[in-house]
Amino acid sequence: MITASQLRAARGMLDWTRSTLAKASGLSAETIKNIEHGIYTPQESSIDAIVRAFAENDVEFTDGDGVRTRKNRVMVFSGKNGYENFLDHVYSVMKKGGAIRQFNISDGTHLLPYAKDTAAEHLRRMGNIRNLDARVLTAEGDYNFPATYCEYKWLDKSSEKLIPYYVFNDYISMLIFKNDKYIETISIHSKMLAELYNDQFSQFWNSAKTPNKKHRK
Repeated sequence: MITASQLRAARGMLDWTRSTLAKASGLSAETIKNIEHGIYTPQESSIDAIVRAFAENDVEFTDGDGVRTRKNRVMVFSGKNGYENFLDHVYSVMKKGGAIRQFNISDGTHLLPYAKDTAAEHLRRMGNIRNLDARVLTAEGDYNFPATYCEYKWLDKSSEKLIPYYVFNDYISMLIFKNDKYIETISIHSKMLAELYNDQFSQFWNSAKTPNKKHRK
């Protein structure tokens, strides 16, 4: 549970007003005020939203009523549940718009099987985001295009064994598929690194093939 003093301290570290935190977390400024004044006991979903908002800005809560700047900008999501948490992380970062660059990842082979129970909801909520520029480079011959908000192109076959990665705003994530049922996702918060991978993606994108539309599902 986050205490009122932790919440105020975290806002102070970022010089955030209640309105700023409200926008970042998706809660109302009135709710933030009531939590800080002890009038309202937040639900778990509200706490999660607040924690994510600060974590995305490298501030975290500690035991014993503490708050600190997060030095470790690396998050690891393991297994099926971890992958679903990763998709929640992507949505929380992207819900105000921005750019997604998905390299050598098939939505049909990866997204749908590993997030089977939550894939439809994830596609729905991502599709409702305004100002979203999402591009996917997948293997040649892959016609699994479930995300209507994405533009798809095919990688040259010589590139199909390159490490899959996923860039979303200032985050870069590497996806490791150990077998048909286990996945590990390593997400790094680094604007500089994300920009480098964006540049690399653009080079592949400019020479990639556009799938024949009549075969698209």
